[in-house]
Parts: sequence; C-alpha cells; structure tokens
Amino acid sequence: MTPIRLCWQELPAHEAWPDPCPEAGEEIFGWELPERGEVVLALGAVAELMGHGAGRFEEARRARTAVEAGLRVDGCPDAGAPRWVGGFAFDGEPRDEGEVEGALPPLRFVLPRVLWWRRQGRVFRVEASGGDPSLGRVPAPARAPCEVRRSLRIEAGAPLVEDQARFREALARVRDGSLQKLVVARRLEVRLGAHVDLRRARARLRRAHPSSHHYRLVRGARAFLGASPERLLRVVGGQVEADALAGSAPRGCSPQGDAALRRSLVESKKEQEEHAFVVRHLCERLAPLCDEVWAPEAPRVRATEGIQHLHTPVRARSRGADLLTLAERLHPTPAVAGTPCEAAQAWLREHEGFDRGWYAGGVGWLDGAGGGDIAVALRCALLHGHRGSLYAGAGVVAGSDPEAEIAETRLKMRALLDPWLEL
Repeated sequence: MTPIRLCWQELPAHEAWPDPCPEAGEEIFGWELPERGEVVLALGAVAELMGHGAGRFEEARRARTAVEAGLRVDGCPDAGAPRWVGGFAFDGEPRDEGEVEGALPPLRFVLPRVLWWRRQGRVFRVEASGGDPSLGRVPAPARAPCEVRRSLRIEAGAPLVEDQARFREALARVRDGSLQKLVVARRLEVRLGAHVDLRRARARLRRAHPSSHHYRLVRGARAFLGASPERLLRVVGGQVEADALAGSAPRGCSPQGDAALRRSLVESKKEQEEHAFVVRHLCERLAPLCDEVWAPEAPRVRATEGIQHLHTPVRARSRGADLLTLAERLHPTPAVAGTPCEAAQAWLREHEGFDRGWYAGGVGWLDGAGGGDIAVALRCALLHGHRGSLYAGAGVVAGSDPEAEIAETRLKMRALLDPWLEL
C-alpha cells in the first residue's frame, strides 16, 4: 500500500452539501446528529481496519496504529487528523459467515477517499491520496425505478408462536436464576413495492426522529440504515459520555395521556430494574480506565417518536484509553444483550434463531486522537434490492410479561416502519 496523504480544506458554511447516489460504484457512509448540527459523509476507502472474533477491537487498534504511523496530513484544524468511519456487529463471531462477511463484517472502519465533515458551524472536505482506493469500490447495483410505490408487504420472519415461546423461555431462565436479564430480538422481513429511494427514506427518518443518531452504509446493492436514540460512547478531549437507555413505554395520544404513561414508566419497578442493570454495567466497566465516573441517582425520560425510554447519562474522564478500548469494555451492554453479559450472549447464540449482524452493534466515527462517537445500531433496517430486514428487541427481567415484551418490539419496529409506509 502506498503512503497516504490527507488534505483538509475548509469550505464556506453555506456551500451545498453533497448527496451522492449509490450507483457511483463507491461505498457511502453517512452519520448525522441533527440536534448538534454534526454531519459526516464519506465516499470510498483507501485503508480499512478489520476485526474478527473476540479480539476484533484489539486487531483494529493494531491496524490503526500501523496506518496512522505513515500518514501525512495537511491542513487539519485539530489533533484528530484521520477520521475513520464504520462500525461493528453485535457478535464478533457471526453464525452465518458468508452472509455477514458479504455485507457487514464483525468490525470494519475505513479511512475514506473523500470525507465531508460539519461540526460547530464549520465545514471541511478531506481528500485522501495513496493507500488502496480499490477497497472502497463495490459493484454498482442495477438501476431501479427511483419512485417507491405505496406498498410494503410483511413477508416472513419467525412465526409469532415461535417468538412467544422464545420470550417465555427467556423469562424462565431469568426466574430460575440463570440470568438476571435477557434482551430478545425479533426480525421482520418486508418486501417493498419498488427499489428504495434512499434520499426520501433518510429525509422521512430525519423528520420522524430529529433527536436520534442517523446513519447509513451503502455497499453495492446493500444498505444498512437507521435512526438510533442511544449512544454507546462519545470521547472528545478525554471526556467520556455514555447512555443508559432501557425501559420503554408508548407515547400518549394527548399531553395528558403522554404524561400518564410517563409517570407509569418512572414508577414501574420492572422498568426501573431493567434500567438499573445498564447504569451499573456502564459505571463498573468504565471505572478501571476512567476517573470521575458519574451518573445521576434517578433516570429521566427521553421521549422519541412513538416511544419513550428511561435515560441516564453516564459521564467520566478517560485516563488515556481510546474509544475502541472503552467500546470493547462496554459492548454489549445489558440494554442489548442482558446480564451477566457472557451468559446472555451464549443463550442468544443458541436460542435467538438468526444472526443480528450490525443490529445492536455500533456505528459511527473515530479520530486519530483516540476520540469519536459511536451510536448503538438500533431502529435499523438492512436492505437488499426490494427486500428488507427490520430488527427490534425487548428486555426480559423477573417481572416481565412475554406478551408485553412482544408488544414492545412491535412499538419499536413501528418507529421505523412508519416513515417507510409514508413513502
């Protein structure tokens, strides 16, 4: 691989933001946090960090050190010159190796050929030369109609009776003391009336979920996109932010109904117990590598479109550990797997019935100073031509009702389905 040079250029803030088409033959990565005005858009790749199995984060750290040692950077306004974009799967050891490897590896971050970066009112364009540009080139998908007809059909997925049995089995394992919590996921297969217009889909998601992390990865005929309400980890200047987001309730049809549901959520012993597992996990896992680990005593409620959650922000100061090191310690949290985490993952591998891929994994960006921002890949869909897979999960604790947990997964899927149904 030839040496890599990064050229940073500040652009006028009013300059039109690019919106490339997937047909361009290069992979596309997008990440956006509308509330903070932060946007990342990347095309292609000149270097990549790959990781597999239990050591995938360490494998990626070593690869990044090797690449960054030979980088030449011109014009970067801060110490975090390279910006890597990508993410990782829920499980480092996928069950369906061929399927996952073809689209979304267990861990992959790339150094883009071109990157646009908007933050704090400033816009930068970063162009890379050298490296291996063929890494980011993918077969262009066959062109399909841009218009999406108003039709969406639920095709398949596990029969409801199988999902119900799985939730009952999870509850039995919790009640017999084998586990304290299990997060069981469901997958919904859909067929769209025509090829998806990703621009319109993103616009709908952005309007429906303005406070979420929006992300997309387009590689050839496949697209992984979503709008997640939950941050796994943000590290900037050594300051660490993580979110505990667990415990859910629907939104009301009126302000009074919304407030009543919010009170029920806050007062629910079951929801509070489920949430406390996540807060404790984050604090305990950060403590060996961080100082000043802090979380408020009681959760607040975060309301999103169609659903509201118990939310506790966790803050700390890193003692030098980079984001990948901290992410390895935190992932998976009890909010997406259960607790104890290792035993929960083992149960899910045996019983869940499908490979989650990047659902409930992480997606975001890394910088060269050890910082970055990673969202938990929730409220997401994996699209391939006319077909799509949607994912949602619910936490099972001792006080759970399996039927109520099934209803919660429907509520979460609805948050993603509604924008599609409007197309």
